[in-house]
Amino acid sequence: MKKNILREKTRRLKSSGKKGLSFFLTGCWPSTERFTELLKIIDGEDLADFVEVGVPFSDPLADGPVIRRASGEAISSGVTLEKITEAAADIRNQIKMPLVLMSYLNVLLAGGIEKNLEAVSGAGFSALIIPDLPAEESGSVSGAARRFGIDTVLLASPSTSQERLKMITRRSRPFLYYVSSFGVTGTRPELPEDLREKLSLALRVSPCPVYCGFGISSPAQAREVAAFSDGVIIGSALTKKIISSSSGCFNPVKKFAISIRRQLRKMEDNARN
Repeated sequence: MKKNILREKTRRLKSSGKKGLSFFLTGCWPSTERFTELLKIIDGEDLADFVEVGVPFSDPLADGPVIRRASGEAISSGVTLEKITEAAADIRNQIKMPLVLMSYLNVLLAGGIEKNLEAVSGAGFSALIIPDLPAEESGSVSGAARRFGIDTVLLASPSTSQERLKMITRRSRPFLYYVSSFGVTGTRPELPEDLREKLSLALRVSPCPVYCGFGISSPAQAREVAAFSDGVIIGSALTKKIISSSSGCFNPVKKFAISIRRQLRKMEDNARN
C-alpha cells in the first residue's frame, strides 16, 4: 500500500502542537493552468498543510453561492473528475503537500467506484471527503478507498449527538471534518456562540485530529477557531478572492493565505511563550 502523506502530516502537526491549515480549490477552475499554478504557489510558499480539491457537481447540496458559482463555471468549461485527476497527476511530482479530493458520491459512482478510486489514487490524492455520504453508509466506499491507499474523511456538525460523534470519529481518517454551523458553505460575519463548546466535545471524544470548516472568513476567525481545534479549512473566502480578481488572482490569493498562516503562527508562538 502506498505511503499516506496526509496521515503522517496531520499526526505530526498534532503531536507538535501546531495548527493545521487547508484551503479549498475547485478543480481545474478558473482554468486548468491557473488551478495548477495556484497549487504550486500555495505549496511553494508553505501557505497550507494540504489542499482540498473540489469536483464540480450539478447539485452541490453542501455548497453556498460562491462555490456553486465556481462549480457551475467549471462544469460549463468541461471540467470532470477525469480532467481533475489528470491535472493532479501531471503536477503531483512538483508539489510536496498532500491533496484531498472533495466529491459528491454520484460523481464517484458514475463509471464505477473502483475505476474512479484507482484514478484518484494514481493522481496522488491521500483522502476523500464526500459531503453526502452518511457515516452509517460509508463502509463500502471507505473499504474500497483503503484498498487504494486512500483515507475517507467524515463530517460532523453542531447537531451531531455525542454518541454519534464517537461513531463518526472512529470511522473518519486521518481527521474529522467539523462543520462550524448549520447550512451550506459560505463566509459568515460571526461564528456560532456555542462553537467552542461543541468543538471541545469533538476534541475530547475523537481519536483523530479535528479540523473545522464552513464559514471561516478572516484571519481573526481562523485564529479563533484554531484555538480550540487542530486546524481550519477555508474555501469560500479564498474562492471569493479568485472570482473578484479575475485573471490576476495569484497575488490576492497569496496575500490572503499569508494573512491566515501568519495569525496561526502568532497563536502557536504565544502558546509556547
